[in-house]
Amino acid sequence: MNTEEQAIWQAVHNANRAWMSGNPLGVEQLFHQNVICVAPGFARRSEGRQAMVESFVDYCAHVKTHFFEEKNPAIDLFGDTAVVNYRFSVRFEADGTVTDEDGQEILVFVRENGSWKVIWRTQVFLPTSHDPGVE
Repeated sequence: MNTEEQAIWQAVHNANRAWMSGNPLGVEQLFHQNVICVAPGFARRSEGRQAMVESFVDYCAHVKTHFFEEKNPAIDLFGDTAVVNYRFSVRFEADGTVTDEDGQEILVFVRENGSWKVIWRTQVFLPTSHDPGVE
């Protein structure tokens, strides 16, 4: 990764560390004011930084995350646009049930006034090694 790609990845990593440490408001600086979040499976979408931050606050209030690992980050730069994707593994507990999931997060950044901000986000959940039929 070049210096700019490293800075973008560090911003993603820092935001993930923030919500993991119980500070969901720490993700705010990652997101553009007009960010769009498309839920896994394109089930719904939310708009705006406030809605994005509130989704992290809600998650942290109702879910206990036992483990979160980022894997294989890739960053593609196109002028003032960057696309970040990485795989992740997570173990979380909600309503007394512990769940393991593997997924991929895709983030589209724009550079605005010299700062990189996420303008679009989605996640895709992948089969885990615990799923039947997964080798």
